[in-house]
Amino acid sequence: MASVLIFEDIFEVGVIDPDGKKFDKGELMRRGRRSSIKTRRPSLPSTFSLSSFHSPNLLPPLENRKTSSVSRIEGRSDLYEMDLTLDVAVDVYPLSVGDKLSLALAPTLALDGGPTEPFFGAAAQGGRASLADAYEYVAHGTVFKLRDAAAAAPAGAGGAGGASAGAGRCEALVSFGGLLMRLAGDGAKLGGLRVGDGVYLLMRKVPSA
Repeated sequence: MASVLIFEDIFEVGVIDPDGKKFDKGELMRRGRRSSIKTRRPSLPSTFSLSSFHSPNLLPPLENRKTSSVSRIEGRSDLYEMDLTLDVAVDVYPLSVGDKLSLALAPTLALDGGPTEPFFGAAAQGGRASLADAYEYVAHGTVFKLRDAAAAAPAGAGGAGGASAGAGRCEALVSFGGLLMRLAGDGAKLGGLRVGDGVYLLMRKVPSA
């Protein structure tokens, strides 16, 4: 599994909605955004329509849901001292200050590193075991910017550039259908990301020490 992941660390949730609530019921629908999100939460509210999905653990695109509650969390990692800002669909994956999250990024869900579709149904994955099986919250998105965290200048042009070893402190910005992630820290730890690449976000809660 480790060879497939391009980033992995444990973050502690330090702040939730630091600037107040940004998204709530219907907001993502009005924005017309799409997001592929999977959660292992065993039950879903009756407002969810799962008829077109292959597993009861799958969520429909956010703009098709009657309610959507999104919170912006901020946290810092234990191992690499990375700073994280992340929009999370908290109505399906509730979080609290102090929660510890194992967070990983991967270009594919296939255990052998092969390509996968950005959907999580049994048909999309061919019924095979995948990285998603080991996590509770999975989303697919696109890296849209890599930049020097200090100068806030683009780290690459034309989608070809990416953080690399010795690049200093960098930040990666990823959009998961309008839900955003900012991951900032040692550029060497973000070297597997390139602008325009698709990436999977995988999270699970871990016990606090």
